[in-house]
Amino acid sequence: MRIPYLKKLILCKLPELKEWVESSSAAAATSSSHNSSSHLFPSLEELFIKLCPKLCRLPTLSFPSLKNFEVKLSNAMVMNSTLPNITSPYVVKINGILDLEHLPRQTLQPALKYLEVWGCPKLRGFHPAEENNIYAVPNNSSIEESVSLRELHIQCPEEWNSLSVDLERIADLEMIRIGWFSEAPGLFPFSAEQFSSFPSLWIFEIDGCSILKSLPKQLQDLTMLENLRISNMHSDMVALPEWFGNLLSVKVLEILNCNGLKCLLSENEMIQFTSLWSLRIEGISEAEGIQHLMELRNLEIRGWLKMNSLPHQLQQLTSLTRLKIDNFDELEALPEWLGILSSLEELEIWECKNLMQLPSKITMQSLTKLNFLSIKACPLLEEKCCSKTGEEWEKISHIEDISIE
Repeated sequence: MRIPYLKKLILCKLPELKEWVESSSAAAATSSSHNSSSHLFPSLEELFIKLCPKLCRLPTLSFPSLKNFEVKLSNAMVMNSTLPNITSPYVVKINGILDLEHLPRQTLQPALKYLEVWGCPKLRGFHPAEENNIYAVPNNSSIEESVSLRELHIQCPEEWNSLSVDLERIADLEMIRIGWFSEAPGLFPFSAEQFSSFPSLWIFEIDGCSILKSLPKQLQDLTMLENLRISNMHSDMVALPEWFGNLLSVKVLEILNCNGLKCLLSENEMIQFTSLWSLRIEGISEAEGIQHLMELRNLEIRGWLKMNSLPHQLQQLTSLTRLKIDNFDELEALPEWLGILSSLEELEIWECKNLMQLPSKITMQSLTKLNFLSIKACPLLEEKCCSKTGEEWEKISHIEDISIE
């Protein structure tokens, strides 16, 4: 029976389900025809499998419209079921499959745009050889063609054996996120030479998964790296390593949810970061060193819950064109020295629940390049900035674009 209009299917909490198979007549029709009218689920776009511990096999029928395939907390054998030949861009997410050792190479079909493999501690990489695999892709398939993969998210076990795939096939990667299972980083998935195979890479992220206590030393060899994100490091990491100063090509740096980090780098090391123009930091307890980033244009600071004033070091960043202040719960007033940031064009103030006061009218009007102001989730300040009636309105009424929500 065909189900022509179904777009989303979820198999969840089916502890006794072992197989999902199609009838022999349906399988014959599907394998002998490329016509969408022969497919049982011609419109299916999303297939989710969760908490099906005994499910070992999916049907071999084709889902020509599939865009999102997710497997979570289920049996590794389900990954051996052949994915159909998919021509539209699609997403694959695999999470929490504890006995998964190898991904079928057919996962890397040309239309794949997003691959996430997380929480699979026995993963070794892609299957090295599938000649004897009854679910392997036929020899005439396009499995060796280049893949349109844009994002790759992989949590690396200690015995990780690398991707085991021709990197030229995934040369269009724009984002890579790597995580670990242990407090000390194990094998690094890419060498510096391999890393150069990704000319379109925009963001490379080290995700500590709240376990990793130090950055992998191999990172220092990626001297060509321009965009780096460090997230979720263990609280025992209180400072960036000295060799971090080797990454002088970094233009965009994000440090997120690293609550143990007390400072960035020493003055001499910070001065060398002349290429850095964008910095986003969250949860760092001290701002020492940031004042030496004289070429910085974009700064986002978030999560300094206990600070009742902005870090004074910021007033030395006179090249800033955009400043975002987010989640400063104890902040009640913005400082007068904000007027020193004469290049400022955009100012965003979000989630500062006790903020009540902007700098003086003279200071705000001295920011002659400021053309955009955003105030969001700051209830006390929002009330005072109401158009024409609020106490703070006359300080900002000259700004061309104001967003208050």
